[in-house]
Amino acid sequence: MSPTRTPPTNARGPLREEALQALRNAVGKVIQEHKRLGIPLVIWRDGKVVEISPEEAEAEYLAAKARAEAEARRTPSEGSTPNDG
Repeated sequence: MSPTRTPPTNARGPLREEALQALRNAVGKVIQEHKRLGIPLVIWRDGKVVEISPEEAEAEYLAAKARAEAEARRTPSEGSTPNDG
């Protein structure tokens, strides 16, 4: 029986980025659906279950998306080397 290999928790790579993007897209669609229907979202915040408006969720989503995009621009892609030029 061969041992199972556990990937590192800080793994970076194209598959991870695709998975995170798919999650972000799904969250955005859920927020838009709640906004269209006019119903609050239920989330976990500070150890408690809370209801927030779709507008509040959208604001938090857009802020998190901007942070993720800024982080992606700061982090060099895997396998690249600094330019000595």
